[in-house]
Amino acid sequence: MSGFITKLFRSSDVQDSYGAPAPSQTDKLHVESTREMVRSVLKHLVQSHGVPKGYVNCEVMSVVRRGKEDLVIEINVLKWSDVLMRCVQAFERELLQGLDRLEPDVNHSKLMMHWSFAPDCGSPLTKMPPMEMWARGDFALGGKFDLPLSEKDFLKDDFAPTVPGPPR
Repeated sequence: MSGFITKLFRSSDVQDSYGAPAPSQTDKLHVESTREMVRSVLKHLVQSHGVPKGYVNCEVMSVVRRGKEDLVIEINVLKWSDVLMRCVQAFERELLQGLDRLEPDVNHSKLMMHWSFAPDCGSPLTKMPPMEMWARGDFALGGKFDLPLSEKDFLKDDFAPTVPGPPR
């Protein structure tokens, strides 16, 4: 029993829970610099795309696995936005591209991303849809999704629309 308590309360500088050595001081400094860089890139990303202040923030957490410190970027949604939720993949991609611009020699694709939602964020989806919706493939919970306009939408079109005639 005392061995368990000793393991529970021993210094985390010695080993992680899997028995691997703890990360070095250099790793800790890199984690801190990356943490500040992620916050800076997120702030720039949010401002450059006009996402209102207070809609998203982030936390950068470190996880020790096999003696190596990995980073997890947790993006917190504080206020719900249908527009933001439709582009979360692009949001993540631009966040990683911003990190790559600042540190081109580091592979940021291995960073883990995690989205969390504040309980009072205002999400319209408060419970899972019924099983029947999944069976019939009706996934349009937010209404009709229109694609953005392209330059081809404004080309001259001489095509005469079909005029309905009298029923036969």
